[in-house]
Amino acid sequence: MMRRVDRRPAPCCRMLLVTEDSGKQAIPTVEALVREILKLAFERTRLPYIDSSSLKGDALDAARGNAWKGKSAKVDRKRTALVREIAATIRQPRGFVVFHFDGDCTWKKSHEGTRSENHEAFEKVMREPIAFAVRQSVTDPDGQRRPDGSRGRVRGRARRREAAQTVPNTEEVDNDVQRSMERLLLLVPFWSIEAWVYQNADEAITVCREKDQGSHVETFEKWAHNRGDLDEMESPKTKSGTCLGQKFNAKLAENGYPARDVYEVNKSFAKAVDGFRACEALHEALEDPPSGSSGVEPGGGPRGE
Repeated sequence: MMRRVDRRPAPCCRMLLVTEDSGKQAIPTVEALVREILKLAFERTRLPYIDSSSLKGDALDAARGNAWKGKSAKVDRKRTALVREIAATIRQPRGFVVFHFDGDCTWKKSHEGTRSENHEAFEKVMREPIAFAVRQSVTDPDGQRRPDGSRGRVRGRARRREAAQTVPNTEEVDNDVQRSMERLLLLVPFWSIEAWVYQNADEAITVCREKDQGSHVETFEKWAHNRGDLDEMESPKTKSGTCLGQKFNAKLAENGYPARDVYEVNKSFAKAVDGFRACEALHEALEDPPSGSSGVEPGGGPRGE
């Protein structure tokens, strides 16, 4: 029997996609938006191959519906799994995490995307534990890193002696932790991710005409001319009164998404783009991909296959 040869190119980076949303639309929607953000942030029409993945098990349960905000022992166990998964990913060479949660308030009330209940919860119960887990991995408190940098258990006096010889410089640790934490990238739309995907008025009109006889075309045209309105709308998925809901989110994100027009609104989508652009490690990964990671089709980007 012939062995199957994996012909996929070497990835320029690996991205773990985390989203509060569930269902079949969730990851493809985030994946498509990340692709558009990367192209816009780094002024590219083509992207090298990016290997994307999603969560499983307890970590997935913690992410869905922002369950990570809970306070029960069960939630704490699952949140710990999510924290460890994220910390392990951003410690990997070329490893990044894209974390989506909705602002759940209007942009106007968010102090330019910096304050919301979900933001505050994330900083306290997610970012701080992730940074702590990263720091543990840097300092290796169990004393299992030898002076030459290799790993392996060292017992008794030798262990204590070698551990003492490898006490890391505090400043170096702080810098290492900071560099790793910069690889944790946030997607925080206000009010929700529909405020972003509904911006694709052309595709929304096509869907509306196919599914609902064009009854909401006028609404989509209005949004296209006043794009900032969507960031100020309370729960557009349920209160916009259109036929879209969340069933077509991936389609809206994938087909002709007007990223630059949405960016120029200078609200939550622009904040996400600017956050990606500010990540030096991501810029370096895209500018200097491993041999064989280029050559994808135009518009290629994160892939979960």
